Amino acid sequence: MKYQIITIGGCLKDIFIKAPSEILFKGKWMGRRRKYIAYPYGDKVSIDELTYDFGGCSFNAAINFSGLGIKTAFATVLGDDSLSSEAWERIKQKKVRTDFIKKEKNSYLGFSVVLIGEDGDRSILTYRAKNDFSKIDLDKILRSTDSIYLSGVNQSSGVLQDKLFNKINSKKKKLYLNPSGFQLKQNKTKLKKLISKSEVVAMNLNEASELLEVKNAKIKNVLGDIYDLGAKSIIITNGKEGAYFYDGKRFLKIGLYPAKRISSTGSGDCFFSTFIAAGFKGYSIDESLKLASINSASVIKNYGAQKGLLNWEPLIKRLKQNKVRVTEI
Repeated sequence: MKYQIITIGGCLKDIFIKAPSEILFKGKWMGRRRKYIAYPYGDKVSIDELTYDFGGCSFNAAINFSGLGIKTAFATVLGDDSLSSEAWERIKQKKVRTDFIKKEKNSYLGFSVVLIGEDGDRSILTYRAKNDFSKIDLDKILRSTDSIYLSGVNQSSGVLQDKLFNKINSKKKKLYLNPSGFQLKQNKTKLKKLISKSEVVAMNLNEASELLEVKNAKIKNVLGDIYDLGAKSIIITNGKEGAYFYDGKRFLKIGLYPAKRISSTGSGDCFFSTFIAAGFKGYSIDESLKLASINSASVIKNYGAQKGLLNWEPLIKRLKQNKVRVTEI
């Protein structure tokens, strides 16, 4: 096959804003009790830090895969504006192949405003351009690789879900799936069908709980219930608690590699794609989880999902320091 993996999804310009704020714990959002990042309403708030970078879950993964020596292509739709041109240059610079990128006239790149809280966590306000993802040639993609990475599906790229499921099913390709909030809210039945054909599924604990429609469930039950949907392996991330893994045989927990947390944006994309890349390179599940934790720890030390990504040399060096452990739960 021409490529080891092809990532499919959107591309965004991220604007990171750090301003004086507070974390509030009152009230509900969409029926669920949540905490909130808060600014004084009606006031002007001075910004302490302002940073720009590119983002988008599948874009982040493609950059990471390529940096880790995995032969990678990115399938997306770009506009003809200046931001789309900048994104194209970043893709080329990072040696991600562009065979499956479509360009639209009179269109533009979406963007996100990332509001950084005092604890390093964030809320993201996202505007996605209405690009026509039906132009993506799935048959050509599947002829070029055995492995598909699908992440960040939105209203525009969602048109590919049914097509992808049918083609994955008939051609026996490997699907690595990182479900989006859009998929969870739009149609859980469609999402569960995709999960049933996935090699590995990765999501955070809130997303997993929403998928299963449960509250305060034990992590083993969450892992087991998603595994029962048909995926071969499950990864559940849970912020500062680390991440969990289940493959029908072992329940594992991976801790956090020590790092000063500046922004968590992109850490999940890094964790999942590093885990997959390590598997491609022949590392064990335990080693792959450690390498994923190490790389995502480097990402959270920066504003920007792509700035802190490590290649193999520093990853292996830090792996030998053994500052992160995998334990059975």
